Amino acid sequence: MFIIYKTTNKINGKFYIGVHNGTRNWYKGSGSILKKAIRKYGVSNFLRETLYELDNEVEAYLKEQEIVTVNLLSDPLCYNLRLGGRGGRSGVVTVKDKDTSSIIGSVSILHPNYVSGKWVHILKGRDTFAKARIKALEVRKNQPGPRTGQTLSNETKEKIRKSRTGIKQSIKTIEKRSAALKGIIPPTYTCPHCDKIGKGNSMKQWHFNRCKFILNQFS
Repeated sequence: MFIIYKTTNKINGKFYIGVHNGTRNWYKGSGSILKKAIRKYGVSNFLRETLYELDNEVEAYLKEQEIVTVNLLSDPLCYNLRLGGRGGRSGVVTVKDKDTSSIIGSVSILHPNYVSGKWVHILKGRDTFAKARIKALEVRKNQPGPRTGQTLSNETKEKIRKSRTGIKQSIKTIEKRSAALKGIIPPTYTCPHCDKIGKGNSMKQWHFNRCKFILNQFS
């Protein structure tokens, strides 16, 4: 069983909403701002309550996606920095406060404080790239996809079928497809240096401490 929980600061009313497997009653959340607040006020001043109980992880993240929206992030009492759901782990940047330069953490590129410029990317010059992604998301939101409404002809379907005939999938690919069908969602990673979003070990191999963006700074 998975739960949607809400952790509330009993002193100032601020809150954090997240997903948990429900096995640790003491768990309050993993948000960076929430952790700083717990260190400041003490864990005894935070109350966790269960909002929903779900049968599995997939249903839990879908429910979180419905709750933790851009409007919720706009609430000054909200500790959340990212959109809810699995998708909330993509499209994030590591930011700092523009005035104090204190590190905030990884936030959604759609977070109101980042869009308004109150928070900026920790790496100089990366804001332009992220803001372009925000604009692209807004444009795509109102535009149909290139194949929207198109139906493949029987001839095209037959060509695709023949082109795939005889192709053997690796054991690794078969296992991935099997996991997807069982509702297991592969984790998504975002490189904090170049904002590249991807899944699997290739992200760990070519990004993070091995990211070209870092290496180019010293070349």
